[in-house]
Amino acid sequence: MHFNPFFREEHLIEKKDIRKSWMNDNILQLMEERRKSKNDKIMYNTIQRQIRTEIRKSKENWLKSQCEEIESLEQKHDTFNMHKKVKQAAGLQKSNTASKLRDQQGNIITDRNQEICIWTKYIQELFDDTRSEQPPSYICDDQLPITSGEV
Repeated sequence: MHFNPFFREEHLIEKKDIRKSWMNDNILQLMEERRKSKNDKIMYNTIQRQIRTEIRKSKENWLKSQCEEIESLEQKHDTFNMHKKVKQAAGLQKSNTASKLRDQQGNIITDRNQEICIWTKYIQELFDDTRSEQPPSYICDDQLPITSGEV
């Protein structure tokens, strides 16, 4: 299989990074401990409470830093970046990830010639014109020509 030089194998693997920006290593470590102590109900609940308190603290600190940054942008009268930061903090910002080109079977296309072939088929289907070649005639022969008095 020939790979496009712009692709790397790491880009072809679809991975989900569900880690939130307020998440820290301490919370992840507690989650791992909680997972290991599934059988011990008391220990599990204790760790769960610790995780919840750590998450609340971490979220609060993260939101404070976001608000401080937004306030500093407002003081600088940088409304463009301020609104951008508000959207990002509120989770309203769309990610700009490029989708992978796939064939009809759902396989990811990596060969440049296959990409060109798929785009060519797509454009042909998109602009497929089944109309007749002659444009419709708007001139009626049975009417009298417009005179200078009518203008």
